Amino acid sequence: MYYCVIYRPQIDFQKINSFKEKYDPYYPGIGAHITLVFPIPVNEISEEEFESHIQGALKSFKPFEVHLSGFEKSIDNWLFLSVKEGNKEITKLHDKLYTGLLKKYLREDLPFSPHIGIGLFVNKESKYDLENPTILALDKEKYDKALQEAESLDLDYKVTFDKVSFIKVEKDLRTIIFNREIKL
Repeated sequence: MYYCVIYRPQIDFQKINSFKEKYDPYYPGIGAHITLVFPIPVNEISEEEFESHIQGALKSFKPFEVHLSGFEKSIDNWLFLSVKEGNKEITKLHDKLYTGLLKKYLREDLPFSPHIGIGLFVNKESKYDLENPTILALDKEKYDKALQEAESLDLDYKVTFDKVSFIKVEKDLRTIIFNREIKL
């Protein structure tokens, strides 16, 4: 099992979920979200320590506006719904969360870019391993088709980032064991 910290925007997810159902291998799983702390094994930190760390990191943050619109492909071949406004604040929060107790878990091999992952486009023979993540080969034909489809959905949302969710998930990233919201 793993701990994660995510933000779930308060939006109508119907279009995003229909898209993710076709292209996200972890659908339905956690659902559409912005990841702030990527999966950390629960056997390495107690739940109380983890939650206390999150609450401490959030103390210096107030709610802020976020604009989700447009798309980009990540270095590891995900299609992202982009954050057009609120990037600096989300990145500051991400960076603050990865201090102290969580510093050793920061993935420096993948630059942090606030987003909602909506699809993964790798060759069928490729397998993503959460324990040993590597960059897999892009399925360009599938990606190009999906990008056209995503652009036709007119995904454009303005929301207030006012809380995060502290979750515990199974290794498959599809089963949430608990979800605790913590307000900014």
